[in-house]
Amino acid sequence: MRHCNCWCWTSWSDFARLLAPDAQQILGRFGLGLPQNILVGPQLFTVRTIDIQNNIEQYYQRHYINIDREKFDKWLVSLLLSEVIVICKAIFKDFEIVNDNIKVQYIQQGKEHTINKNKGGSGLNNS
Repeated sequence: MRHCNCWCWTSWSDFARLLAPDAQQILGRFGLGLPQNILVGPQLFTVRTIDIQNNIEQYYQRHYINIDREKFDKWLVSLLLSEVIVICKAIFKDFEIVNDNIKVQYIQQGKEHTINKNKGGSGLNNS
């Protein structure tokens, strides 16, 4: 397992905390179940709505899971293989695959960087 402590956001409350049904389905396809410590309350499965003007009350089923977004993101990063390069606080710009080499360009702290990696696992170059 790998851990990344390079998060750039100051407040996780600014980001979505609900895991949509489509995302849950994709995790399931990969055989991934959410760890218990990622789930946060309340977990609501039915929402009651009231239309006061028309005197109508309706219940809707809710399929979203309430999660701790920071823990969720760190859990996903921890699943990466040690060979995977994790670059935080950066903006992805472009990538190119030529023969057995992958070239990735990104911007970090206002400066453009390039990584060249041999797809076979050797030949890492940063600039």
